Amino acid sequence: MTVKGLQLCIAGFLLVTLSSLVSWNLAKTREPEDPVFVIGAVTILDSERLPEYQAIAQPIAHGAGGYLPQAMGTPQLLEGALPSQGQFFVERFDSQEALEVFLDAMDQSGALTLRDEVARVHFMLALPAYRGHIE
Repeated sequence: MTVKGLQLCIAGFLLVTLSSLVSWNLAKTREPEDPVFVIGAVTILDSERLPEYQAIAQPIAHGAGGYLPQAMGTPQLLEGALPSQGQFFVERFDSQEALEVFLDAMDQSGALTLRDEVARVHFMLALPAYRGHIE
């Protein structure tokens, strides 16, 4: 696998990991909430250890209701300046609660420490889905 391919994989698994510990039953019994998108940029530092991180992060993300990246790669800059370097990604979570569960699980599992050893996260932010109104 190429370094660029590994960069894409780590960004994807970062997002997937953010959504993994939300219980399936809890998600089915609650009222639907607005989805949340995670947007960020990452650079792979250790492509050989990337699969080790993916093996931990992917199940956590799936369990939390996260989705594989909706978009990933080098962005086409239309105006202004990019906020950082690296591969950019967009991931989707079913709700803000799902994202928070994912983040807590990543922290408790030690996956964030491993992630920081294999990749440099330049930035990551959460943005609620647009529902036709601005608050």
